[in-house]
Amino acid sequence: MKKSVLLLFAIFSTSLSYSQDQTLPKNLVYANDNLAFEEIVAVGNYKLLRITPDRQQNKRFIYLLDEQNLVIDTMKVMGNDRFLIRSDSNFTIRALSEYVNFKISENGLIATSGFESRYKFNSQVIDPIFMLNKQLFGRLYLGNDCSIYNFMTFDVVKTMLYPKNNFQDYNLYQIDSLMVFDENTSFLKNNTPVDKKDLIKPVLTKSDVCLGRIQSPYYGWNSYSLNGNSFYMYEKRAATIYHFDIENEFEVLNKFELPIDDKSTEGWKYLFDYNRKEHYAAKRIELPDTEEKKKKKRNTPPSYEYQLYSIDMVNNKMKALFKLGFDPKMIDNKLIYEIVSESKKGSAVYFHPIDPNYEYKKSTLVNY
Repeated sequence: MKKSVLLLFAIFSTSLSYSQDQTLPKNLVYANDNLAFEEIVAVGNYKLLRITPDRQQNKRFIYLLDEQNLVIDTMKVMGNDRFLIRSDSNFTIRALSEYVNFKISENGLIATSGFESRYKFNSQVIDPIFMLNKQLFGRLYLGNDCSIYNFMTFDVVKTMLYPKNNFQDYNLYQIDSLMVFDENTSFLKNNTPVDKKDLIKPVLTKSDVCLGRIQSPYYGWNSYSLNGNSFYMYEKRAATIYHFDIENEFEVLNKFELPIDDKSTEGWKYLFDYNRKEHYAAKRIELPDTEEKKKKKRNTPPSYEYQLYSIDMVNNKMKALFKLGFDPKMIDNKLIYEIVSESKKGSAVYFHPIDPNYEYKKSTLVNY
C-alpha cells in the first residue's frame, strides 16, 4: 500500500523546567489544507485520526498513521465514535449503531468481529457500549439526559443476535459472520414472554449517575479506558471517573468525583495514557469577557482555558500540572496532543511534551 507524503517535524531542545503558567513547546505532527481533523487516538505506535473533507460534513474517515506519522490506511466511518484501546494493535469502535473490533497489521486496519445494534430509547434492554470478558456493558436510557448502566452475560447476548451482511462502513464488509443485536430477537426465537428486566444486571443506578453535577452542553463526553481487568469510565453527567473490576462480573472498585465549582460554566474531560497507564483530567474554565469582547456581538462564543491534572485512582488524589490555552485531545507517552482547525484552511495536529527533558528525534523529510 502506498504511503502518503508527509513532513515530519522535530527539533533539538535543551533541558527545560515548566511552571503551571508556562507555555509548553509546540511541535507539528501532521497537517492538511483540505481536511478538518476531529479526533486523534493512539494504539501502540500507531495513531487513528478521524477527519472530514472540507465542505463535506456528511463524510468522515479514519486515517491510520504509522510510527513515522505516515498515512498507511483509510476507513470510512459515520462519526460519533467511542474508542476502547485493548492492546498495542487491537481496539474497538462503538459508533451510533456499529460495534467493531479491529486489529492493526502491516496491511492496515482489519475488522475481526462486530455487530450492528438496533436500540430504541424506549428499550427495556441495554444500549451496548463495550464487550468485556464475555460481558456486554451498556446503558439504559431513562429520559432527561439520564442513563443507568448495566451488563448482560454473553449467553444472553447470543440469544439477541442474528446474521446479516451488506455493511460497508467501518470495514464491516471484511467480516464473514456479521451479526445484528436486536432485543426482540430472543423473544421471537423463544416464542414465549420474557421479562426483559431479568436479562440485565445493574452496575450504576440513577442515584449514582443522574446527579446533574454538570449542565448540558457538556465539554467532555463519556470516555473509556482498559488496563487488564480494570475498566474505567468517565460519566459526563456525574463528572465522575468509575473504576470497575471486570474479572468475573462488573464490580465498582472505586470512583473519583471531579470537583465542580460552577456547573453552568465548567466541564471536565478524562484522558488516559494507555502506553504509560496514567490517568489525567482536563478542566475547562470559562474566561471573563475582555473590554474588546464586550463591544462585539452578544453571540460571540466564550473563551476558555484548560487546567490539566494527573489523577491517582488508587489513592483518590489529583495534582495540578499545567494551564493550557488549547483543548487537549489525547495524551500518549507524556505528550499532549492538540488539534488546530480553521474553516476552509484545513487542520493541523501538534504535540506538547509534559516532560521538560523530552528528547526530540532528529528532523527528517520522507518522500515516496
